Amino acid sequence: MTRPNVRSLRKATTFRLEPGVQEGLVLIAKVLRVPLNRLVNQAVEAFVRRRTTEVAMNMEETLKLLKARRAKDPEFERAIAEFADGEASYGKADPAEGEVERKRGPVQARVHDLLNGQLG
Repeated sequence: MTRPNVRSLRKATTFRLEPGVQEGLVLIAKVLRVPLNRLVNQAVEAFVRRRTTEVAMNMEETLKLLKARRAKDPEFERAIAEFADGEASYGKADPAEGEVERKRGPVQARVHDLLNGQLG
């Protein structure tokens, strides 16, 4: 079984680099005597490796925090109680409950009558 040619798996990609970054890359490539493409690939590979580690560490820390919170209140009873207390604190004056009565002007009253089948 033959291995695929690595070059055939590469994909040409266009990026817009800041002029200073471009100049720095060209200078380093000349000094090191390596193709600019190889230098960019090495830099991006190092960046991806470093950022992947950072992201993984952040995700692990977030997961620890979530697990700790869940351990304190596994059934979310405290959160449910806080929600219920908040809802109860409004009593009958909760603006999100019930119907709002608005005074109707003559046009709204006529449209309402027509919609309710009162043609008179």
